[in-house]
Formats: sequence, structure tokens, C-alpha cells
Amino acid sequence: MERSGNFYKAIQLGYILISILIGCMAYNSLYEWQEIEALELGNKKIDELRKEINNINIQMIKFSLLGETILEWNDKDIEHYHARRMAMDSMLCRFKATYPAERIDSVRSLLEDKERQMFQIVRLMDEQQSINKKIANQIPVIVQKSVQEQSKKPKRKGFLGIFGKKEGTKPTTTTTTLRSSNRNMVNEQKAQSRRLSEQADSLAARNAELNRQLQGLICQIEKKVQSDLQNRESEITAMRKKSFMQIGGLMGFVLLLLVISYIIIHRDAKNIKRYKRKTTDLIEQLEQSVQQNEVLITSRKKAVHTITHELRTPLTAITGYTELLRKECNSGNNGQYIRNILQSSDRMRDMLNTLLDFFRLDNGKEQPRLSP
Repeated sequence: MERSGNFYKAIQLGYILISILIGCMAYNSLYEWQEIEALELGNKKIDELRKEINNINIQMIKFSLLGETILEWNDKDIEHYHARRMAMDSMLCRFKATYPAERIDSVRSLLEDKERQMFQIVRLMDEQQSINKKIANQIPVIVQKSVQEQSKKPKRKGFLGIFGKKEGTKPTTTTTTLRSSNRNMVNEQKAQSRRLSEQADSLAARNAELNRQLQGLICQIEKKVQSDLQNRESEITAMRKKSFMQIGGLMGFVLLLLVISYIIIHRDAKNIKRYKRKTTDLIEQLEQSVQQNEVLITSRKKAVHTITHELRTPLTAITGYTELLRKECNSGNNGQYIRNILQSSDRMRDMLNTLLDFFRLDNGKEQPRLSP
């Protein structure tokens, strides 16, 4: 019974250990699933960031192409350029979470400065067109006045105007006005051209700086994205290796536990089988012993019963012969009586010895001697 109890305890312990291992494997699987979900979420964010980088590249190219048609801009084009610049500003602000804000603000400041300079160039071009229109409007009037003044011929001095000197041609008011207007317009055009050239040079320098910073910004963000992707891939690879090692270790431990459990169960089963066989043999021996004891008890009862009855007869004979000896002490039959007493005494002694042997057998002091 004790071995059977140990056997069942071993089986229960094995089941408990297997349940614990299954729980550990389930927890490990759940933890791994959560890690994979987190990594997939991170990959989605990185993909969205890459899409935003590609989008900002495309928007930046379109935004740069807008400046190519600056000579044909009007108020709507200026508003459209401002709206596109604000959209670019908003897109750049979204990168502050993944990139230093100082660099982003620097690029935004360059874009704003570029917009301001382009607006100044448009204003200068409008002013230059206004000057050109003004010149174009003034020249016909001056030309008409000049024609009217040239129609008046200069008079000769002297008799009948023949021998007199011809008066020198004096510059007319129209000519003076034309020269003064031309000089002023030329000066204004030079100043406008100089300012326009300065703005264009400044804009070119700003564009070069803006393009350099934008390219650096995009390259660095792209490098960061690539670095994050590589780190994610390394984390996924390490997690898979770790998961494989954990699952492999748990499976190996489970297999080892199953082997040990099988060995223990097989050994206990053999012990139980041997114990059952021994128990069966012992039960058979006990049954034989019980049968033999029952036979011995029956024999003893019969022997005691027989000896009791047999003892009564010699004792009765001895008692009778003793009474006869006492009554007939002078009779000639004394010798026969004495022999009878001796015989009865011997029989009684034998029966007492037999009874003593039975008692010794019953107490285990002697072993029975079976006779055929």
C-alpha cells in the first residue's frame, strides 16, 4: 500500500510539473506575441515616417519648381506659394518628434526667408514694370512736343535776313525734359536692377543653403529610419533566437521530465507487479497455513477428545483395581491386578506423552513429523 501511494504521488507530481511547464510555455508565447505586436507597431510607425519622408521629398521638388515661374507670378500665385510653404512648414513640424527641433526650425526659417525674398523680387519686378510703363507713357508725349518745337525754323539777322548770322540752335524744353526723364529712368532702372540682382544673389545663396540643409535633414532622417529598421530587425532576430532557445529548453526539459516520469512509473509498475506477485504467493502460503492450522486444530481437538476419553478408561481401571486390592488384599489374584495396574499406568503415560507432544506442536516448540 505504501508503494502504491508513492506511485500515485509521483504521478501527481509529474502532472503538476507538466502543468507548470505548459503554463510557462503559454506565458512565454503570450509575452512573445506582445513583443511582436510592439515591434510591428514600431515598424508601422517607421513605414509611415518613410512615407512622410518620400512625401516631403516630392513636395519639396514641387515647391522648388514653383519658383521657376516667378517672372509670371500674380497675386494668386503668391497666395498659392504661401499656402504651399505653410504646408511644408506643417510637414516639417511633424518631424520634431524624431529629429532635433533646432535643425527643423532652421529649415523652416530658411523657407520663410526664401518666401520673403521671392515676394521682394516679385515686388521689384512689379516696380520695374511700373517704371517701364511710366517711361512708355511719357515718351510719346515728349516726342510729340519735340516734333512741334522742331517745326519752328530759326530766323536770320541782318538785311532781309540774307547777310545776317543764323542763330544757334538752343536746346528746347522738350529735349531737356527728355534728357532729365531719361536720366532719372536710367538711374531708377539701375537701382532696381541692382536691388533685383542683390535679391537674386541672396535668394540663390539662400536656396543653396536651404537645399544643403534640406538634403542633410532628409539624409539624416533617412539614416535614422534605416538605423531604426536595422535595430528592429536585430531585435526581432534576437527575440526569435531567445524564443527558440526558451521553447527548445522547455521542450527539452519536458521531454527529460517525461523520460524520467516514464522510468519512475515503469520501475514503480514493476515493483507493484512484483509486490502483487509476492502478495499473491504470500496469500497462497497463508491460505495453506490456514488450512494446515485448521487441520492441526481439528486433529488436536480430536486428539484431546480421544485422549480425554482414553484417560478416563485407565483411570477408571486404576481406581477399580485399587479398590479391589484394598478389599482383597489377601486374595491370590493380586499379581494379576498389579499387572493390570501397570498396563493401565503405561497406557496412561503414553497418552500423556502424546498429549504433551500435541501441546508442544501447538506452542511451536516442535515440528510435525509426517508419516506416509
